Amino acid sequence: MIVAFPGRLFPLAFCALAGLPLALLSTPAPAQFGQNKVQYDHFDFKTLETEHFLIHYYPEEERAVYDAARMAERAYGRLSRVFNHAFTEKRPIILYASHSDFQQTNIFQFDIGEGTGGITEGLRDRVVLPFTGSMREFDHVLTHELVHSFQYELLRLGALSRGANPFSNQPPLWFIEGMAEYLSLGEVDPHTAMWLRDGALSGYLTSLEDLSYAGDIRVYRYGQAVWYYVGKKYGDEKVGEIMQKVSIEGWEEAVESSLNMSVEELSDQWLESVRRTNFPTIAELDTPEEAGTQLTRHLKEDASFNLAPALSPDGSSVAFLSDRDYYQDLFLADARTGKIRKKLVAGNRTESFETLRFLSAGLAFSHDGKYLAFTAKAGAEDALYIMRIEGRDIVGEFRFGLEGVLTPSWAPDDSRLAFAGLDGGITDLFIVGRDGRDLRRLTDDTYMERDPVWSPDGKRIAFTTDRGPGTDLQLLSFRDPVIGIYDLDEGSISVLPGSEGKNINPQWSPDGRSIAYISDRTGVSNIFLQELGSGDSLGTVFQLTNLLTGATGIVESQPAFSWSADGSAIVFSAFNRAGWDLYRIENPRSLAVTPYAPKAVTGERLDLVLRGPFPDSLAALERRADDPEEEGRKKDRDGEGDGGGGGGDDGTVADPSQPEPDLPEAGRVPSQSIYLGDGGAGKDVADSTLAADRRRVRQPGEPVEVAALLADPTVNLPDTTRFAVRDYKVKLQPDVLARPSVGYVQGEGAFGASQINFSDILGNHQLGVSAAVYGSITESDLFVRYVNLANRVNWGVSAFQFRNDFRSLLSADLGQNSFLARSDIYRGGQLFLSRPSNRFRRWELGIEATAVDRRIVRYDPFNLVPTVIGSFDNEFYGAPILAHVFDNALFGSTGPILGTRYRFDVQQTFGDRQYTQFLGDARKYVGLGDFFTLAGRALYLGTFGDFEDVRIRSIGGATLLRGYEFNDLRVIGNQIGVTNLELRFPIAENLRIGPLLFPPVRGALFFDTGFAFFSTCPTAEESTNREFCESREGFRPFRSDSEAPLGFRLNDLRGSYGFGLRTNLFGFAVLKTDWAWRTDLAGTGRHEFHFVIAPEF
Repeated sequence: MIVAFPGRLFPLAFCALAGLPLALLSTPAPAQFGQNKVQYDHFDFKTLETEHFLIHYYPEEERAVYDAARMAERAYGRLSRVFNHAFTEKRPIILYASHSDFQQTNIFQFDIGEGTGGITEGLRDRVVLPFTGSMREFDHVLTHELVHSFQYELLRLGALSRGANPFSNQPPLWFIEGMAEYLSLGEVDPHTAMWLRDGALSGYLTSLEDLSYAGDIRVYRYGQAVWYYVGKKYGDEKVGEIMQKVSIEGWEEAVESSLNMSVEELSDQWLESVRRTNFPTIAELDTPEEAGTQLTRHLKEDASFNLAPALSPDGSSVAFLSDRDYYQDLFLADARTGKIRKKLVAGNRTESFETLRFLSAGLAFSHDGKYLAFTAKAGAEDALYIMRIEGRDIVGEFRFGLEGVLTPSWAPDDSRLAFAGLDGGITDLFIVGRDGRDLRRLTDDTYMERDPVWSPDGKRIAFTTDRGPGTDLQLLSFRDPVIGIYDLDEGSISVLPGSEGKNINPQWSPDGRSIAYISDRTGVSNIFLQELGSGDSLGTVFQLTNLLTGATGIVESQPAFSWSADGSAIVFSAFNRAGWDLYRIENPRSLAVTPYAPKAVTGERLDLVLRGPFPDSLAALERRADDPEEEGRKKDRDGEGDGGGGGGDDGTVADPSQPEPDLPEAGRVPSQSIYLGDGGAGKDVADSTLAADRRRVRQPGEPVEVAALLADPTVNLPDTTRFAVRDYKVKLQPDVLARPSVGYVQGEGAFGASQINFSDILGNHQLGVSAAVYGSITESDLFVRYVNLANRVNWGVSAFQFRNDFRSLLSADLGQNSFLARSDIYRGGQLFLSRPSNRFRRWELGIEATAVDRRIVRYDPFNLVPTVIGSFDNEFYGAPILAHVFDNALFGSTGPILGTRYRFDVQQTFGDRQYTQFLGDARKYVGLGDFFTLAGRALYLGTFGDFEDVRIRSIGGATLLRGYEFNDLRVIGNQIGVTNLELRFPIAENLRIGPLLFPPVRGALFFDTGFAFFSTCPTAEESTNREFCESREGFRPFRSDSEAPLGFRLNDLRGSYGFGLRTNLFGFAVLKTDWAWRTDLAGTGRHEFHFVIAPEF
């Protein structure tokens, strides 16, 4: 048998024996899935330039951006002292007005989950974060991310100084993230202390060796506690010293040389301190099970959390959020037993409920108990939903042009709702009719306002705020949140007196004479009840719970309890055994027996965190006490000295006549910023040189106190007179430069390859250039692509040239080391557009124009370029394609585990090649519990046209029909189809052998079927392809066989079954191995082993 290339005949039998691919034979390209990063809005960015930063923002953020810029400069002043380092160039900060806007950023191509508060990108040193409505929280996240900016620069400079790869000596996550948390908070806050207590008592508190392999929330919480311990025992200046040494010595060596102890010794001491602190609290505090009746059990339910409870007015039902089905869903349960009654909303699957805002969610029953109000992200903004519970009908869906809509609450007569709205990065209070009309803004200020709840008489709204004594908007100093009360008749706001610590999530008593709320004034988040006094008088306060862990959500600001309107019960979420569950308290008013008496000892909250002794721990304070200049520095910080603005971080004025301090080699910087370039910066900003920065950093050995720096809001806080604003200009800069590779392959010649990608600072404009050069430019693979992602319709253009060598011809008369090959050069261009409807669905349109230079070439062993010895007629064709894609799949470590994906596209070529192609690829993933997944796929790909034009494909191999080889003649054709059914299951999680921690290993049992045939054959009688093609023409899936167990066996339909192993290396490379046996359902045939690096279908 022989099969023809267009225009020339070659022996098919020889190709099969040689194991070489067939002419024009290819495997179907992987269908392009993936969820969308939708540009719902076009952001008109501007640039605000400060002394050390280029802050990119858009007009909607104008109210908040100047405060953010001042906070960035203040954080820089604090951190430059801690790290004893000055930036080598200005850092870009990109701000978004909300998390919804943040998710639209093109700087990162991956999906940004709701739990991501900010990202620092190390290649271009970009800090990217959204406003959240709380400037206090924003200041924390901004400082956290700027710590990373310092860390990345120190790692880079130290590595470059010794000619090493900056990413070759990365510290573990607890080291990096824990340091950022500590330096942005200055303490072990009550939320982290909760994790420490629970870890110590539940047994998952880990050594630093084990923590170095972790990638979950513990790296933040435990890492923060480790650095707090180091700072308290050895002085906070040791934190910066260790970071300075990391890129020179390695992180373990840096710890040992700075602290005079090994990491293992540090780990033992830290663990002992945590245990010594927390074990005595067992007898003093109540477990959540002791405080109330447990309604949910996250460990048994395969859940991480059960959150945001809302009790019905009579206390009989509770609505809440849970991830027990892997997604974040809204459930209704019996509030006395916890038995699930129904799933109200399936989140994270549809455009109406992209996310249920599980970190800030608030749910509210109407007072007749028939309706539930909640919010969800729906497209560009949040929507307020009203659901009729009985039928799960959405009777109201309202959008208000706000970036965020949070925590709705019903008026007593159910005619209106109150909610917190995020506008321009700032939250305010709003009320609206239940029909979505008559929107009214109650507040319009910079203060944070959240969690509104209507009083029983309808005259007042209690809410969470940071206004009142302790907040200074000029100094950007914000107090812990407190409970405010808005009087609707007078339009006035008062704050509950006597507040200490965090106070959030107010709930009115049925008579309206008291308010329950969550406070961490004891060092633990507990439920308190406060009677309302007259005027500013402090009403009696009662502590209703005394929890070991805390009444809390995933984040400390999240609403975590609900009090039924009839006063009969409270349901709260509490942290326990590394997860969140719901608990019920009957008749909570009965617990208000003994008035709460605050502790008299200052710092009592910290005593619950880490208790000494620190035998040589107060080294920093002792050095400060012996420092004769400390009193002057203290006066300057307190405003009593003669230091002025624009001086050092600590308020002193830098003396230009004094010699600059000698910095460690890792911290040496150029004499001026390398940023200033095209157009430069405004003179007011640009003339502040890095030499001045270097004079500000502390002397070697000079003590530094992180808590003191954070407590002083005036440290390096600038005014705005020297800021400069200009329009954003697109400037492409390199992102990634692949290391060039060169080599020589006998018969192919010399080659060299590299790739470089460019983008602007916002990631909206991307340019990629790649080349694989084989001897000469005309024989090489070249690719250039530009993509514009700035608008709702993403578009791009590309130009390409690539060489496709089909098959060796091996003519004997050429000699052993020389051979002939069919070698075509493809040159052309592409235009493509993608228009996402929402996160899960999109339309794609593209057109490709290609010219094919078809040749026969001879390869000689020492020639760099093949010799063209013959050619065919060149071909020119165009190929438009239209596709529709849907994808809401949820991924595990090796592939999808839940959801649906499908893609349908049609392509029509015109010109010298004319065929029509249809593709349908549908996939479904069903969770079976205990991390088992049943996965199925059905794929069809067919081309229709003349035999010489259609594309011939194979379904054999590791990714489609396992058990068959790619070049098996029985699985090729221009009409192909495959079905795959897999049962996926866990084998080993967190497997450790000695010091080695292995990635998770999953298994799969599978059954595959597939077909491939020709729908068209050559018509010429003399065609040598006709006999082979006609033998494969048509499709008969089965044939009868009385001796087969099922009475039939597979015919043209091929089948296989087997098992496989999968593991994820380094978080991005999935290794798959499959053992497959062919079957016709009547017996078992040949066995094949497959290995591939690719995710599961």
